[in-house]
Amino acid sequence: METGWEFLIDMCVIGGLLLLATFIRTRVRFFQKYMVPNNIVAGFLLLFIGNEFLGLVHVSSDRYGSYVYHLLAIMFIAMALRKGDGVSSRPMVATGIILTIGYGLQAFIGMLITYVAILFFKPDLFPTFGHFLVLGFGQGPGQAFALGKSWEGLGFENAGNIGLTFAAIGYLWACTFGVWLVYWNEKRDKGEKQNISEEERLGIVRDMSRQAEAGRLVTATSAIDGFTFQIALVGLVYLTTYGLLTGIEALLTIVVHKEAAFLQLKNTMWGLHFIFATVMAILFRKLILQFQWSHILDNGLLTRISGSSLDFMVTAAIGAISISIFRQYLTLILITTTVGGIATILFLILIFKHSAIPHVNERIASIYGTLTGTLSTGLTLTRIVDPQFKTQVAQDLVFGCGIAFPMAVPVILSVMIPLAGMTSPNPGYYYLGTILFLGFYTLGLYVALYFVSKGFHPGKSRA
Repeated sequence: METGWEFLIDMCVIGGLLLLATFIRTRVRFFQKYMVPNNIVAGFLLLFIGNEFLGLVHVSSDRYGSYVYHLLAIMFIAMALRKGDGVSSRPMVATGIILTIGYGLQAFIGMLITYVAILFFKPDLFPTFGHFLVLGFGQGPGQAFALGKSWEGLGFENAGNIGLTFAAIGYLWACTFGVWLVYWNEKRDKGEKQNISEEERLGIVRDMSRQAEAGRLVTATSAIDGFTFQIALVGLVYLTTYGLLTGIEALLTIVVHKEAAFLQLKNTMWGLHFIFATVMAILFRKLILQFQWSHILDNGLLTRISGSSLDFMVTAAIGAISISIFRQYLTLILITTTVGGIATILFLILIFKHSAIPHVNERIASIYGTLTGTLSTGLTLTRIVDPQFKTQVAQDLVFGCGIAFPMAVPVILSVMIPLAGMTSPNPGYYYLGTILFLGFYTLGLYVALYFVSKGFHPGKSRA
């Protein structure tokens, strides 16, 4: 009898490793000192006990990859459904622009390295290989896997797994060089490190009076549990997104007659499903607010859904990495990630050195963590400098990510240019065009940042 145990066993394994990682965090000082998120530790534990090393657990790359793919969309939907408080400020806008400049810079560097590789020593390299730098570092494992998987249908073998590898290396940069960067800035400016609370170090809140509320119940439990209701809302948005994408695919079969062009558009569309899901969630939220039903949305429970999705997604993403595929692209991956990681550090140091934006050290920590991992790693590094979140940096980062999302869409969609060049007799023009587009777009954002930053008070730049 088929009972569907595979999915449940996989979820139980991931959950068990998250618990084990939480226990390890409370006992091992290394993880406490470097504030390594538990989901990253759990991911590497899964990689270690999986097929690649001990073989104690069967980790199917395709199955775990599908978890990453869908959890990514669920995470974005839950975040986009949350009610905003209407707060907007110049530091938030500046944070969003700096994040987007970072995305553009990473895509530019990745594409440049790819173009050089194609010209001189690896002419058969898939032209979007360099985009994994921004997808894995700047966007996260979900986006890297989703778009990578869509490129497999176009001839880029094991692209989804390569995307996960880039994301895992990005986390390593965040947890090693990121922590070093934070401590170096603090020592240079203050001569001492910030005191981190026991709760932040251990990752466990023992004092019940200090434990935060998970959210509010918007329904009568006798009718339906409030958490179930929020999950159902997320599911409805995702189902609607699936219907929309299916409809667009049917329309493409009518409009696009060339098979190669149809496959490129279809695969890229499904790879960008999280963007469609986010837009759909925003439309749902606006509709709910228009009908004055805002009481049915609870930010706390929606945040728990997105947070849980992130934890399970990151663990599954790292655990699904194939070491054999990593070896196949070892040189190019190391060159691309090393250049990209160093460039990201230098970019942030230089941009804040000549800026009057307040709380420089906190912002470097938050933005660097986000540009090499996810929002959660950005907040983790911020806690080292600002344990109690006394500054507005954490709030600016959260809202800044929302501001950066639409501005980053052109960077992500730039993958369409080299893909279009694959069917052209002169693909080099398309590759060069991608590099020029990313360069000018990033430069334009830098000009926008200059105008947004005007008016900050230099005297408060290191407050």
